[in-house]
Amino acid sequence: MFLPLPKSLDPRVSLEARERYIKFIVPLWMFFCSTVASSFYGFNVWILPITIHHFGSDATYTMETGQILYAFSLPTLIAAMIMPHLSSQILAKGKIPVRYVTLIGVVLYCCGLILGGLAVQYDRLWLLWIGIGLLSGIGSGLLYVPIEIYSVAWFREIGQPGMGSGLTGFFCGLWPALFSFYCPALIDQTSVPESFYWNALIILLITIPGIILQCSPTEVPLQQNDNAIEISMKNDGDDDDGGEQDGTTSVNNKGEEIETAAQTEVDTDVHQEKPLTMTAILSYPQFYIQFLGTFLCLFPGFAIKYNISILASALFQTTQRTESIISFIFLFSFATVRLFVGIGVGRWFSVDIAAQGSAAIQILGLIGAALVVFLGAKYLWIFVICEAIVGMGLAAYKVTISLGALARWSMLNFSSVTTLFYLANGLAGFIGPIFGWMMLVLPGDVPLNNELAEEKLGSATTKETTEIIAGVVYFAFGFCALLGFLVVRYAVAVVFKNDENV
Repeated sequence: MFLPLPKSLDPRVSLEARERYIKFIVPLWMFFCSTVASSFYGFNVWILPITIHHFGSDATYTMETGQILYAFSLPTLIAAMIMPHLSSQILAKGKIPVRYVTLIGVVLYCCGLILGGLAVQYDRLWLLWIGIGLLSGIGSGLLYVPIEIYSVAWFREIGQPGMGSGLTGFFCGLWPALFSFYCPALIDQTSVPESFYWNALIILLITIPGIILQCSPTEVPLQQNDNAIEISMKNDGDDDDGGEQDGTTSVNNKGEEIETAAQTEVDTDVHQEKPLTMTAILSYPQFYIQFLGTFLCLFPGFAIKYNISILASALFQTTQRTESIISFIFLFSFATVRLFVGIGVGRWFSVDIAAQGSAAIQILGLIGAALVVFLGAKYLWIFVICEAIVGMGLAAYKVTISLGALARWSMLNFSSVTTLFYLANGLAGFIGPIFGWMMLVLPGDVPLNNELAEEKLGSATTKETTEIIAGVVYFAFGFCALLGFLVVRYAVAVVFKNDENV
């Protein structure tokens, strides 16, 4: 495989060069290849301009006008649906080089954006569903799996798998945070349809350098010598074979014993010689416990994340500039916490503590937001802080998805189990935003346009109804997060203690 790198950074040459590649080059291609997350996760600032452009300036919050949001949320589910097949049938078997998968993904995603622009330009809603909902969903799935799976695999070689997951989350939060500002600026300077074309061009140009530097550990094996210890996706090794809650012992590429984030309180089957099939994985009851906990912990966070600027507009009649700032605060907080948790897992706290704490944090943020809205929706920035806390909890839990799979299911099954858990992520990412939109539909006839909304909500009765309904829905989201916490707590305290690891 061709890598345009000097020998000092070529991961095939020596242990030292391999470590430098992991520390400096892997984060670089992760950063470039994560550009797709800009509009994939940050589209909340796009929803109102596109909806008003399509349905008119007098449109109100209805299930029909929510179709723009549904189309933009669908890629989260589509991406999650193709991940298991991509992981088990293509990447794990080495059928297609990783960089080719990423290249196909970015081309499909950009084509989806172009079709989305044409759909908005010519008022063809069905084309938006095909372009944004289907094509960009497939493209983002092809892009995301190599980043998520191989970032953990690479950093696992130096005993820091959490760093791989944390960096993935940081970049996938940083780009949407930046998108919160430059997308509205593109709309102001061009038009809503043209902003799609410009974003497609930006994503394509920035991703290409990352593709050139990208590879998986198995594609560039270390040249064997007397001192080399090669750890790869095909070598399960002994660093997943048990361990205590305070970390497991493994061997890094220098032959030193170190702690990893693959923590567990039960023994792994060290005699497993080949990965479990999807059918075998689905036969384990513990899989469904983890799946349910993942869905419940992510559902309320996605309901807020994809509606963050919409909720601010509807409940507080904010300006577009303010909505961009709110979106940036939420998404940058999300990015920062994902990085912090990725670094901290295995060093300062365990995967299990991170998972439980993330659900608890979301409960506090949702109750706080519910109270602010329920008591009159007067304090915007307190509301924003509460929303950001929800985003932090969502971010922390997303780090634990891959690390929890590594801890409980071993490296052999890591990619397959992680992508299966991302089905829960996909369901939460599609269903959650619909329920978030519904809280604005229930009061009835609330205009999307802020100027009309101020006039409509000038009626004390209408405004009070909207705030009460929104507050009740926020409390319901908090209860969902509480259920998630209880499921995760039960899994840690009962299921994983009593059942042997896979």
